[in-house]
Amino acid sequence: MRDTAKNAVKKEVAEGVAENVVKKEVVEETTEKLAKDAVEKTTDDITKTATNIEEKSGTLNSHFKWKSKDPLVGDVANAIDDAIPGKVSDVNKVIRDPSGRTITDLDIELDDVVIQVKSGGGKGLTTQLETTAKAIGKEVIGYVPNVKPSILKGASAKGFKVFTKLDDMINYLKGVK
Repeated sequence: MRDTAKNAVKKEVAEGVAENVVKKEVVEETTEKLAKDAVEKTTDDITKTATNIEEKSGTLNSHFKWKSKDPLVGDVANAIDDAIPGKVSDVNKVIRDPSGRTITDLDIELDDVVIQVKSGGGKGLTTQLETTAKAIGKEVIGYVPNVKPSILKGASAKGFKVFTKLDDMINYLKGVK
């Protein structure tokens, strides 16, 4: 009787061990599948996010075009993005002081340069360039196709580059890292 009880206990223990081994294998297989699925989902999510960022940044120009209510700004931003894909990061970005008052707006923002665009003769360009330069830590340049000579002279005297030809400005931007 004693041996029978002992054998019954051994059999029960062996069955329990076998059951635990099977459970462990199921847990491992499930964990492996879940991990694989998570990696695939994460990879898909990253790809979708990267595509979304590219579209919004303008690097996929067939899907995204810059627009602006300001004369020339959208067209100039698109011309830059066509020539240097992904270079433009924003248009008409408003810069505010700590109290929320508008300091200036950045007509065209690139990673390392801000372009202030003026139509007409460029009235107010030098002040705008100075205000922008003071508000941000980037180089500020001007693009004014029909700039008056006095405006060009005043901005240049303050150390600002002002371009009147889009191709010249784009060539300059190609050299800016």
